[in-house]
Amino acid sequence: MKVLHIHDKQPLLGSSPQQGDTGGLCTGRGGGIAVYLDHLVRGLRESGSRVAVVGFERNGQRGTAADNGSYRLPTFRYRLRYSVLARLRQIVERENPDVIHLHSIPTLHPLVVRQLLRTRPLVWMFHDVTPVCFRSNKLHPDGRLCTRPLGFGCLTSGCHRPGGCDGVLEDTIRVLSHRLYLGMYRRVPTILVPSAYLKSVLVENELSEDRTWVVPLFSRFEAGGSSRRYSEEPPRILFVGRLTSEKGILSLIEALARLVDEPWHATVVGDGPLRQVARRLAETRGVASRIRFAGEATTEELPEHYRACSFVVVPSLVPESFGMVGVEAMSFARPVVSFRSGGVTEWLEDEVTGCIAPHGDVDGLAHAMRRLLRDPALRRRFGEAAQRRQLEMFTLSRHLDRLVPLYRQAIEQYREQQP
Repeated sequence: MKVLHIHDKQPLLGSSPQQGDTGGLCTGRGGGIAVYLDHLVRGLRESGSRVAVVGFERNGQRGTAADNGSYRLPTFRYRLRYSVLARLRQIVERENPDVIHLHSIPTLHPLVVRQLLRTRPLVWMFHDVTPVCFRSNKLHPDGRLCTRPLGFGCLTSGCHRPGGCDGVLEDTIRVLSHRLYLGMYRRVPTILVPSAYLKSVLVENELSEDRTWVVPLFSRFEAGGSSRRYSEEPPRILFVGRLTSEKGILSLIEALARLVDEPWHATVVGDGPLRQVARRLAETRGVASRIRFAGEATTEELPEHYRACSFVVVPSLVPESFGMVGVEAMSFARPVVSFRSGGVTEWLEDEVTGCIAPHGDVDGLAHAMRRLLRDPALRRRFGEAAQRRQLEMFTLSRHLDRLVPLYRQAIEQYREQQP
């Protein structure tokens, strides 16, 4: 089988072919979608499939393809660029895939999708809520979870203002044309999502429930999930993620400030716009000496952080479409503490593989952490159960077992519709 992946995730672009066998995609860094694509491409190739990749980027080139089947094109950004469309059609003809796999790309013009649907079998994976939320996070400005379908009511209610999340021109185009894009999504024959939560959001926006399939993600460390532990005196708490308000770094620090009477050290892995704000908050709350801001980590460095910790905290305020950090922690037999929202509860079972606090409840988060800090046996029991669940449900091989039959189904349906 030949698969053509089309994405717009910048961390995957610009790497050299010598960085592994993923077609020059792997950078060792990047967000969850970039990590997913990197390992998916590798897994498909190792299972015998052929893979080509098209990446849209702001400074993409219309030049020739690399020998490894990796292409770069300028992004559409809600505009129809006929020269880019022509180049994309040439790539499809050259690679001749059995199936095209789109990844999110909310800016892809509907006429481009129509061309692709006529040309080859197509599946579209939505990795997050961006295509159906102007704010791209399903949160109201005051932090409350949003359950409103996408529409002009998002503006009249004051939830979103054009230009609030992107350039004013692009954001205005997106708002004015959102019905056109929703219509495009509703016509796609096969939609993939990583969680039942994200499926429910799409169904609320009138995408077909019958044509939307849940394909859970996986830990990239499934083959190396050693449960070896370092000294747990004092217990070590780990956060991995972007330092933004949505990812909950400030909520975590506030919760840690409520635990000053407990022995612990914390490591924050990641970077972002709130790095200095988080440092200052830690100083103000009197916990700066107990929190190490380690900065970003490569794929090779992350396992040591997981092994060195006692448990992982995922304090995201945004409803995660899946939450790969938590599943990665589980692969190292580490329990997880998280807020209740989004797809997190589909891999984190309260009182079995970790602890769940009410959404945004800092006191509840602190209480859950206090329990684990005080009870090494509980940490171990939750961690062992977490690792068993990861190995049973959230591995690359299990993901491919679900994904490849959907590729074949899309191919068969496409053939049946041909004259």
